[in-house]
Amino acid sequence: MAREEVLTGIKQAEGRVSEQAARAREEAEGLLARAREEAWRLQEAGQAAAQKRFEELVSVSELELKREREKVLARGHEKAEGLRRGAREKRERAVAHLLERFEARVKG
Repeated sequence: MAREEVLTGIKQAEGRVSEQAARAREEAEGLLARAREEAWRLQEAGQAAAQKRFEELVSVSELELKREREKVLARGHEKAEGLRRGAREKRERAVAHLLERFEARVKG
């Protein structure tokens, strides 16, 4: 082989390698861009799912809190009604007792 043929062969090989390297870079950049896009989509989907779950948990918690509040209020109302009933009975007994004492003094 003549020297020129060797040099031409080397230059051609360098050209092919350079083209292959450029294609590989482009392919790598494309893969990287697609991977970034997919990662972004996954992150968005994950955030949306987390937000939905958070809202579900808050809704359930609010419902449980409302039920518990209603139970506590019902017990409080029952207790208050019992206290009113007891106070009414004591008042009626006290009035009856005072009337008896008053009548006894008036007669006595």
